[in-house]
Amino acid sequence: MKIAQLFLLLLINVPALGQPIYRCEYQGKIGYSDEPCMNAKVVDVLPTEGAHSLSGKRTSNARSRQEDLIKGIDNAVMPLTGLTHEQMKVERRRMKLPAQDKFECTWLDTKINAKNADEATLYQVRKRYFDLRC
Repeated sequence: MKIAQLFLLLLINVPALGQPIYRCEYQGKIGYSDEPCMNAKVVDVLPTEGAHSLSGKRTSNARSRQEDLIKGIDNAVMPLTGLTHEQMKVERRRMKLPAQDKFECTWLDTKINAKNADEATLYQVRKRYFDLRC
């Protein structure tokens, strides 16, 4: 059991890979940013998970191998933690935050997912979420 706890602790210390890129549209023009904007949509900019576009063969770089390993470990410990791979990525990202910032990130999660939020409030919430590195 001690080995499993040590392994889980080491896994949690692995830094999260990549940051979100936002697609912003303003007055009919489209732009991309690393900061949230009004009506921002997160763009998937992850590599093709190691699949080569011409040959179709799987070639993997160190980053995709690391992500595959972390995803496999997250799926293996899911019965113990109750968290999906995406939820574990969030937990790893927030691990080093102070307790007050973690609490605020949790509160911001509920505000971002609220269905009745207006655009200006949502922008402010997303901006604070990004500033805290939630």
